[in-house]
Amino acid sequence: MGLALATLPMSAIVTIEGDENEYATISAAVAEAPTGSTIHVTESYLEETTINPGEKNLTIKGEEGVVVSFKGQFVVSLQNAACSLSIENITFENTLTSTNTRNTFAIGRGSIYLTNVTIDGADVNNAAGIISLNNSNSNIPNAQFDNVKIVNSSIEGAPAQVVVNNSNLTLSGDTELSIQLKGSNTIKSAENFTGNVTLVLDEGRALNTVVVYNCTDSSHFTLENMEGLTLQPQDGNLILAEVPAILNATTGVGYSSINTAVAEAESGATLILNKDITFTSRPTLGGKALTIKGATGNEKIIRGEGFGVYFFMLNNEADNLTLENLTIDGNNVETTASMFQPAAGASLTLKNVEVTNCLTTNARGLIDNNNSNPGTWHMDGVRFTDCEVPNQTVTANAAGNTIKGSNDFTLRVNGDFTVDASGIDNATPLHVYVDKPDLGRIVITHCWTDDQFVCDNSGLFLTPENGNLEISLYSIPTGIENVEIDSQAAATFYNLKGEVVEPSTPGLYILKQGTTVRKVYVK
Repeated sequence: MGLALATLPMSAIVTIEGDENEYATISAAVAEAPTGSTIHVTESYLEETTINPGEKNLTIKGEEGVVVSFKGQFVVSLQNAACSLSIENITFENTLTSTNTRNTFAIGRGSIYLTNVTIDGADVNNAAGIISLNNSNSNIPNAQFDNVKIVNSSIEGAPAQVVVNNSNLTLSGDTELSIQLKGSNTIKSAENFTGNVTLVLDEGRALNTVVVYNCTDSSHFTLENMEGLTLQPQDGNLILAEVPAILNATTGVGYSSINTAVAEAESGATLILNKDITFTSRPTLGGKALTIKGATGNEKIIRGEGFGVYFFMLNNEADNLTLENLTIDGNNVETTASMFQPAAGASLTLKNVEVTNCLTTNARGLIDNNNSNPGTWHMDGVRFTDCEVPNQTVTANAAGNTIKGSNDFTLRVNGDFTVDASGIDNATPLHVYVDKPDLGRIVITHCWTDDQFVCDNSGLFLTPENGNLEISLYSIPTGIENVEIDSQAAATFYNLKGEVVEPSTPGLYILKQGTTVRKVYVK
């Protein structure tokens, strides 16, 4: 970590703007600089003395790549309310060999402005953190961090790297820190903040009060040890609020109603479910692409009593709904409809979803395509448990449906349609019933093995052929073995083209005896 001391110059070039003298250190230049001065640092060096401007107003600017190594107890100390210190474009690097019991930056009084500043390797054991802003507003009139980072560092005795006991801190740029806001103090502004900050708040802080002013994007802040609470935008600020049942991850706004959350979401938004949601009326996407995602994977969308229609209305070509990382619970409410029936070009994707306790008398199961004006469905890691349907659970009644990942359900393929299986990785084969089981008919595309699907049509198989699975009277063997013919039923032999033949010469044939079809080798 840090620069080897042997490589540091004996005399660094530090200058005061308008002054022809050169100084070996920032602290030496600070001592001589009149208030209002700008100090330039052009080379990296080792600073052994605390930088303390007293009551002066100073700016310190480093050239690109400048590193100021330090081994003193404080690097910067401001203890005069009249002081104002701006530091730009400098990395401060710790060279202490033991834990420091002092703050790296101790700002007890005065204003501090840090721009493009990094603290590297600080090892501090102090209740006021690595950067201490542990005083009142009147003592610290202003503090601003713009693209400030603390890296490769450790802190003991404090819950965060920066401890703040006032409401005058402004965050901007790509700042990456952990910050303790003591008492009811707030962040003054985060209007141009693009970084990420972990916030530590005191227990018992009042709900629905402002934590961050001039900011509506809660994604830049993480609350530590505040289970059940979150930051939520309100009136241009971020307030402390209970975690909502549904959070719009794009806007940070929380909702208790799925219908309202869907209605107010912009196309492309992700809605996070933090709690189980019971459906009492179906939402309409209205031409949006939305993702609804469980926060932990344990969240459910539940069919309410008396709610017997589709969970969502998907009837617009631009409707694109993804349900991810959650459970769809039918609540054992029997319906005459499917759960989902995308229509008019709409798209439905289920990803890492369990469907359970769903009952329907619908002949095409729980998910299918609209018959007259279909949309498409896309299954990726979908499993059905404890569901009751008259036939198969999922029906392909249109072109364009896809299956990938590992799934567990039964599939019906109607008409001349096919299902794309690119990326399929079923742990056990999916059972498929084919509505038109013509020999040679392609049912599954982009599947090269016979271990992902099994045909439920009596006496028929899904056989790999040219990268697809097609209907055949036989299955591809994993190895050729002799089979004794001992059935008393009438036997019909076929060649590998499906033509009826007499097995007059030794070779591999397809034998059909009663309802049994098998591959045999005739000697």
